[in-house]
Amino acid sequence: MCPGDGDLARDAVAMLASAEKPFIIVGSGVFYAQAWDALAEFAQLTQIPIVSHIWDRCCVERPIPQYMGVTNVDLNRALALLPQADVVLVVGARIDYRVSFGRPPGFRANARVIRVDIEPSEINRIVVPDVGIVGSPRSVLQQMTEEARRLARWSNEEWLAQVRESHDSLLVKWAKLGHEDVCPLPGIRICREIKPFLDRDITFLLDGGNIGRWAHMTLYDRHPSYWFTCGASGAVGWGLPGAVAAKLARPDHPLLLLSGDGAAGFTVTEIETALRFGTPYVAVIAHDGAWGIVADGQDERRRVASEFGEIRFDRVAQALGAEGVFIQDPKELAPCIERALQADTVVVVHVPTQLAGISYWEERFGKQASS
Repeated sequence: MCPGDGDLARDAVAMLASAEKPFIIVGSGVFYAQAWDALAEFAQLTQIPIVSHIWDRCCVERPIPQYMGVTNVDLNRALALLPQADVVLVVGARIDYRVSFGRPPGFRANARVIRVDIEPSEINRIVVPDVGIVGSPRSVLQQMTEEARRLARWSNEEWLAQVRESHDSLLVKWAKLGHEDVCPLPGIRICREIKPFLDRDITFLLDGGNIGRWAHMTLYDRHPSYWFTCGASGAVGWGLPGAVAAKLARPDHPLLLLSGDGAAGFTVTEIETALRFGTPYVAVIAHDGAWGIVADGQDERRRVASEFGEIRFDRVAQALGAEGVFIQDPKELAPCIERALQADTVVVVHVPTQLAGISYWEERFGKQASS
């Protein structure tokens, strides 16, 4: 426990209470401080919308109405309202490229900023805050909650509803799309088939470009400590070996990896490592036959250095001694994952996937899907 300055915590709460449109951004520091309970209590009391940094570790362990998703406006329409915020509370998170370095268009030009971080050097990094509190995010959030209880009733419900409506508008847009029983599968269909499994206490790893974007948009309602992504550096290819480490760290919990084929291709031989270390897991590999994000940005008639041949990851897995499954019908995927989670070995599920990211999918498949 490392509490912050009490007077500064009081100033921070007073600033948030005077705000018309407050926002909270949380990041890895909240995870390392084990501050989930403190964050949830503060959010429930103040009704301030929360976003977490995409690719950071986080600790939003279960869905709460104040949590809106990650800091990427293409994947989380709530972030479109961050530039309207007059006070932004940044807890255990960097103000970096993910939020336009705290400047327009990410932040309002005259937005007041409160920063909470255990590391003193982070307080004034990039943006000098109006209130900067050095301390454990858990302890400081608890202090701020105590101060917030002393104030009159918080009145952020209307603002929270506005942010939620903006967030949900993206989900409504996609609600009727990507359900068709076709193979190759739409990326969003793969994520929808996976989502029910994440209601369990399951370790979840996400590795890849296009499939990662689909997942961040679809699996938006929590950001728990036992979900892992590629990290702020954006490096892909860590998923298959990372699953070995994650299984060793949480050996009593099933592990599910969702990966793109390009990412999996970096380290596919680590399947043998997992077998040797006795770390069973399920790897769902979305095979679109390309570096999907790169291919999306190229003319479909002339793609350069972005397409692969067919790589049968199920057969590679079998050759290395694991189990491999090839999906031929979307309805096969969920039952296959269910069976694989019960297996005491590595199971690689090869899923043929449509070559299209979020924006490109609408152009290529959207009209025919909605007609």
